Amino acid sequence: MAPTSRFVGHGPHNALSGCWPPIPIACFGDRPKKRRRIALSGARGSAESGELIPESTCSRQCSDGQVKIIKDFQSCCFECTTCPEGTYANSTECTSCPAGQWSMSGSITCQHPTFLFLTWQNYYVIALLGFMGLIICLIFSAMVILFQHRHTILFVASGGLQCFIILLGLLGMCVSIIFYIGKPSDLKCLLQQPLLSLSFTTLLGPIQVKSMQLLFCSLSRRSCLYKLIHPGRWITLLCTLLGQFLFCAMYVKSTQPFSVDVSSLDVSSLVIYLSCKYEPLLQFGLMFAYNGLLVLLSFTCSFMAEKPVHQYYMARDITLAMLTLILAWIIFIPTYVSASAAYKSPIQMCFILSSCLGVLSTIFFPKCYLLIYKKELNSSEYFGTYIPTRQDEKATE
Repeated sequence: MAPTSRFVGHGPHNALSGCWPPIPIACFGDRPKKRRRIALSGARGSAESGELIPESTCSRQCSDGQVKIIKDFQSCCFECTTCPEGTYANSTECTSCPAGQWSMSGSITCQHPTFLFLTWQNYYVIALLGFMGLIICLIFSAMVILFQHRHTILFVASGGLQCFIILLGLLGMCVSIIFYIGKPSDLKCLLQQPLLSLSFTTLLGPIQVKSMQLLFCSLSRRSCLYKLIHPGRWITLLCTLLGQFLFCAMYVKSTQPFSVDVSSLDVSSLVIYLSCKYEPLLQFGLMFAYNGLLVLLSFTCSFMAEKPVHQYYMARDITLAMLTLILAWIIFIPTYVSASAAYKSPIQMCFILSSCLGVLSTIFFPKCYLLIYKKELNSSEYFGTYIPTRQDEKATE
């Protein structure tokens, strides 16, 4: 049976109250037991006990952060739509936030973002600074031990003063992590990557020369390569460092000040982590590609070097050190790219310190152990192959 509706109007007007008594105006339902009555009391509707009042969807008020979207060309019928992120609700529509401001979904105003950065009180920073302090103590300990044994065969065979240059490079890399802590500034961002790159080159230069000496240990004194890696090793080191200095100068000249980057920042969140931008990417990539090339050359030369009979295998130390750096880069690059902005700086700091510890433990720990606990091996019989005068005699024979 089709639904029925019945309209009734009755009841006298109450002159004292100025209101009409409840008046049934309609009945809905297809059967008498299912029918419900709606009554109006005065100017507003009310429901008697057990009766239902349908809610109108055409007159519902929208919440804050919503705007009305008219349906079917009827001004009384509309939908409430929540304004998306980056916009705010005014009286009629969702309006985009001004430049430098942002909003959450369903906002009625826009706000300036909150800028966060890596503070000195951060737990990660405290742990990394403790790690840095430990490595610096180990570096100075190695310096002291080598200085006390600077006149021994082992020190000369290891490169002599070049050992101190490597340790200075390690020290510079450790200190460079300080530029990642605190609020970024123009000076910090200008020095952060050049200091790291120059320190890395200072570390790798002597290792590269030593690895070439190990590979070409049987060269004649008349050859140009011998003059380049033995008498001219300091010139080779200086040229290596100057090459990196040139790339760093290109980076510093072309990079944009940090304050300019912040002022033109494209805001897309209410919380933004501040860190130095590594741009332009070409000059930034040249700095680290240069160091990567030195690592690969050192690894190749030391890996191909001959193992001396009954003597210390120094090429193994360099091979392990370079392999440690290569593995660290393989792990670091995808981890850094996939990490959120809040963790990028701590990850980079951890990579720098891990690289320093890897080089220190593979190149200097074995030598310090021999100098302290195996003094009988600190002799020309065990390190004679790596002394230039002995190499000359071997080449003459």
